[in-house]
Amino acid sequence: MSARRLLVGMLVLYRFLGDAALAAPVPAPPAPPLPAEGSPAPKKISLSLDQYAELALRQSLRVKINYTTLASADFSLRADYRTLRLPQLTVSANAERSGGDSTSYGPTEDLSTGTPGVPYPVYATTNAETLSLNWPVYPTGGTLGVTVAQNGSLTNTAGSIDTTYNTPQWTASYTQPLFLFTGDPSRRHWRRSELAYQNALAASRHDKLAIWAQARSLYYQVLQCMAALDVEKETFKSAEIVLKTSRALVEAGRYAPVELNRAQLRYTREERLISNAKTALDQALNQLKQFVLLPPSTEVVLTTRLGFPRFAWEPPALLDFALQNRQDYATAKRSCELAELALKDVEEANRPLLAITPSYSKDRLLASPGPVTTYNNTWAIQGTATWLLFDSHITRLKTEQSKKDLETAKLSMDTIRESIKVDVSNGYLNIKNLEGQLVDFDAARKLGADNLKAVRYRYSSGMDRLIDVFDADNEMHDQELEYLGVLINYHAARDQLVLTMDGLLETVPK
Repeated sequence: MSARRLLVGMLVLYRFLGDAALAAPVPAPPAPPLPAEGSPAPKKISLSLDQYAELALRQSLRVKINYTTLASADFSLRADYRTLRLPQLTVSANAERSGGDSTSYGPTEDLSTGTPGVPYPVYATTNAETLSLNWPVYPTGGTLGVTVAQNGSLTNTAGSIDTTYNTPQWTASYTQPLFLFTGDPSRRHWRRSELAYQNALAASRHDKLAIWAQARSLYYQVLQCMAALDVEKETFKSAEIVLKTSRALVEAGRYAPVELNRAQLRYTREERLISNAKTALDQALNQLKQFVLLPPSTEVVLTTRLGFPRFAWEPPALLDFALQNRQDYATAKRSCELAELALKDVEEANRPLLAITPSYSKDRLLASPGPVTTYNNTWAIQGTATWLLFDSHITRLKTEQSKKDLETAKLSMDTIRESIKVDVSNGYLNIKNLEGQLVDFDAARKLGADNLKAVRYRYSSGMDRLIDVFDADNEMHDQELEYLGVLINYHAARDQLVLTMDGLLETVPK
């Protein structure tokens, strides 16, 4: 064996031993706390997987849209609550001034000559102020109304001034529908408001889970790109050493020129691959930072190293969990309830509507000329009945339509339930498949390491070429990269199952 070849072999062995020492697990330093919302972003930040997901749930654009949408639904619910339970006060006022003149013809005046009488001015002033209170009584479905008013008028006609003032004038009434043939529409309206808000809450929760899953997916993508770049760097170093060694051996007459050409092609190809890997990593980092609104100049250090937690859930427990938490299934059940409420509204359209309205009013009248003061006290009780006897069967047709809508809603709910069964089963199978691949990879990685040791031994014995050593080394790195890819897919599949089931899964089911 020549001294040059022995020296190169020692350098290669030293590099491999150094790489093995660097590959030993080192405890990661604790990650710094997340930056406070609204504070300037640091130039360098270390983030674990959970910290990045938390940051995405705090300051990504999607979560801000989620908050505003949920706030809109909350305002709508509160407005409906106040409409159905709290009073409304209305104030109104008006004033009017009118004027003119009037001329009278007496019996002694000659109408044929058109001689008029003496004109006199006519004018009038009126004003009115009203304060009305309307208070729905939700427990009974009735309505309480209170009105306080005052008004006055002044009229000047032919020099005679008449004044009338009615102050104060107030009226109280209470209207109570009799729900003998119909239900309370206020309660149905409130139930619709509650269901709409529950749908908004469920949609908000699902969207947050989608943000969480997307954030973790971006984190996985950067980890994979970093690992791919590391492998490409090692492969490029190997190609560079092979090129230099082949050139030296060709110059020494030990290799044919074709070996140098092969080494040159390998080196050129590895240059392209490492450039592509750097670009892919930069793109993944840009997406990672943009998703949480970090400045492009921020240096992000990812501290999480993925483990291999076993999946302990079984399909029956997963299905039960999904049926309890799945957002679209819960929304479908609420749609069935909404369809039932709509059916009740339509069915009651041509039923008798009965109501009783007791009322009491009191006012004080001041008039001149006339009595000085007149007090009026009035009470009344009124019963009303409204019945649509015939509507050309419009109600019957709308009732049949509402029944079909309810049937459609129930079928849609059954369809979603069956879809959930398929989604959960497929997600479980995917996770178990990747879990099996990760278990099998342990043996493959051991074989790759043994193969590298054997090739190194054969090279030191002069039985293999240096390029064979690098090929075995690169193959082992490729296996590690493939293992990381399967591990990332495993974690991504678990995250996708979380999104499919609309709920976070623990490592061990409870």
